[in-house]
Amino acid sequence: MELLSQLFPATARGLLHALLMFLPPLLLLADHRARWWSRLLWALATQLCWLFVLLYAWVRQQRYLGDPQLAEFPLAEAIGWWSYAFPWMVYLVFRAMHPPAVKPAPP
Repeated sequence: MELLSQLFPATARGLLHALLMFLPPLLLLADHRARWWSRLLWALATQLCWLFVLLYAWVRQQRYLGDPQLAEFPLAEAIGWWSYAFPWMVYLVFRAMHPPAVKPAPP
């Protein structure tokens, strides 16, 4: 993440973060090869990485509840590159399971 802060200004960095996180579900919803409910489930699956972030925050809070110095839990540890890669991984699995229709060759 520090590499992005060196390469891009804050506005461009925020736009890049939003694009990396929310473009895969939008692409899934725009695809017409699957039924609407299937696309909706796949789009929701792209956001499952946030459950890990919530679990991480809860475990860290429970673990360091007694020590006020360690009680602050930086979520930057939990929100890493994988939370940007996970939605794209789900999108790529969707595309692999729903390949484009192949047109037959003309006679």
